[in-house]
Amino acid sequence: MNTTNMDKESLGLTEIEFEIFRRILGKGETSLGPIIKELGLHKGTAYNAIRRLEEKGLVSFKEVNKINIYSVNLFSLKKLSAEEEMASKQRIEGIKEIIKKVESVKKPEEEAKVNILVGPEGFKTFFNDLYEWAHKTKREYLFLGKGNEMIENLGEEYYKTTQIIKKKLGLKCRVILNEVSKKLPVKEHVVGDVRYLKMNYLSPVSTWIYGNKVVIVLWDSKPLMTIIIDSKGASDSYKSFFEAMWEIAKVEESKHGKEIENIIFNTINEFYNFILSEFDHPPISNKKRFSICIFEHMWCPLISSSLQFGHFKNILRNIGAYVLCRNKTNLDKWFGKIYGNNGAKMYYGFQDFKNEDLLISGSRIVTVYFSADIKKELDRIYKTAKNLNQLDLNNLYKQIMDKKTKIYVTINRNPILAKEMAKDIFIKLKRPLKELDNYY
Repeated sequence: MNTTNMDKESLGLTEIEFEIFRRILGKGETSLGPIIKELGLHKGTAYNAIRRLEEKGLVSFKEVNKINIYSVNLFSLKKLSAEEEMASKQRIEGIKEIIKKVESVKKPEEEAKVNILVGPEGFKTFFNDLYEWAHKTKREYLFLGKGNEMIENLGEEYYKTTQIIKKKLGLKCRVILNEVSKKLPVKEHVVGDVRYLKMNYLSPVSTWIYGNKVVIVLWDSKPLMTIIIDSKGASDSYKSFFEAMWEIAKVEESKHGKEIENIIFNTINEFYNFILSEFDHPPISNKKRFSICIFEHMWCPLISSSLQFGHFKNILRNIGAYVLCRNKTNLDKWFGKIYGNNGAKMYYGFQDFKNEDLLISGSRIVTVYFSADIKKELDRIYKTAKNLNQLDLNNLYKQIMDKKTKIYVTINRNPILAKEMAKDIFIKLKRPLKELDNYY
């Protein structure tokens, strides 16, 4: 079956889901094991993805000798194809109408060019152009708005994906969000240089500025409308307005301070991705990166995809980590070897800071509070499994890593307090304090 015309967007799949789906399609029928090996995925990641493919009706399975054999659900594909064909015809007619409308309002003597894109697909066309411009030019783009509109109108998964891509490509941007966004899902995912501004109104409009373009998105319009103004004069005017708002946002921040920040995560997986981001910062010349991690159990490597795991090990090699684990089960020590093999100094049976996990790195003190049920289940699993072969990864993912919960994280950016806490811990470990002289 030809897969060249397929794309993950048309199927509504994530990257991992799409790669698994492609391989099932190519093989006709297959168990999940060969695909896990081909893609280098963690078993838990693969099982979560195949479960979502089943829920979307794209794959089905039969049990052969107690092994699930997966194949593509042909009925669902035919149904999807028919729906796409109808939607495609409607889009073509809509685009023709837009072209007629734009051509009818164009005035040759005006410098400005205005394009109007309709619906979610029109918005995504603009957004792809934005990222392509930012990637090619290496210049920043600007955003001003409430901040949660993309999630409300296009879904949280789509927004998360755009932010992951932004970080991966190293795209530069400055973002001004309404202060109410601090309590909305966008706060957990947004990437870039972000400032918050108290606004007494919640405008249903978002504005992007890049190059000579100003893009205004009318979220309340039915259908959704994306207006692209290509004009240097308009762009310069909006940039001036943005810079004025940026300075006001700076004043607001200085009033309230940003020394302490509180964040809530819904799964350990979300929290883990945050930690990778928080500890992944460039080195300072003539300074030694230094971190202290205090864990109840050695859990971090458990939830890594191959990409995450490589990222995790790279960070470990560069942060001069001292890792202190309160427990010393066989599994703790086994996972501790991963830390040790990548440059960390390991300690087991450390009994301070008993109610929370603690991470100290540079000027940051990150305190992590897990829910009691998560802590209890993790403790049970570690103390029950005598070796890695006895570890039930499926249960671990279901009951721990992907379970909906509340993880409360406090980040205290205070270099003096961070260094004093590091000294106190070093004294308890009987480490020479001179090791801290050049740390950041």
